[in-house]
Amino acid sequence: MDWESGFPWKKIHDFLLDAGSTQSEEKFDFWVVSNLPNLIPADFPCALLLYEAGSKLPLAVKGEEELVKKYNAYYRYRMPFSSKYLDMYRYVDWAVMPSNEFYTDFLKPLGIRYILTPKVGYLPHLLRSASSLPFTEQECRVYQTVVSHLANFHSYHRKISRLSQQAVHHAELAYDCRILSRREAEIVRLMALRMTAREIASILLISSRTVERHMANAYEKLGVDNRADLLIRLHIENHPDNT
Repeated sequence: MDWESGFPWKKIHDFLLDAGSTQSEEKFDFWVVSNLPNLIPADFPCALLLYEAGSKLPLAVKGEEELVKKYNAYYRYRMPFSSKYLDMYRYVDWAVMPSNEFYTDFLKPLGIRYILTPKVGYLPHLLRSASSLPFTEQECRVYQTVVSHLANFHSYHRKISRLSQQAVHHAELAYDCRILSRREAEIVRLMALRMTAREIASILLISSRTVERHMANAYEKLGVDNRADLLIRLHIENHPDNT
């Protein structure tokens, strides 16, 4: 791909469309690890890190086996950068710190020099060797564009996996509300699954502003002022015997 010829919106769109078609958190994570290096070339399998509940250090959950094992056992506690540093720099050239233990004892023996890292809680890292070129500004921009949506997809799958079957059933009730348009019903159903406007925007591949406009239209049609009242209204209309 000629990254300098223009921003590859079509490839990004197709990539996110395929990512959004996965059916579970496990399948989604596997898909990201397998396919992100196809969008932005890398020399190693994508290393996926996730924050555990209450933890300030991410845990490696997928990637090259030796890297995951060594990182989780020891080197996750030896990361020399603060989160503030990583917020400032989109990728790290570890060779500029030749005496750092994290690089000399962990990354360098594995052949890793460049790491592209996101600024969001879902952390698929792209890795390149010393024999490769650094990540370009264009590649960094593509990466940051994609990973924000991947974080929303992951949040969606995680929330779905933790909901009861009853909650999912109630979410489907939006389709029975005939006064809503198809898109409004679709968005209300995702709202019932506790999705945020940003998460819904990623899932439907539309802007957050468009989601908020549809939400406002649904509120007006149903005569409610907020999300909680809207979901109560839908439940009552579909379960009149409970009132």
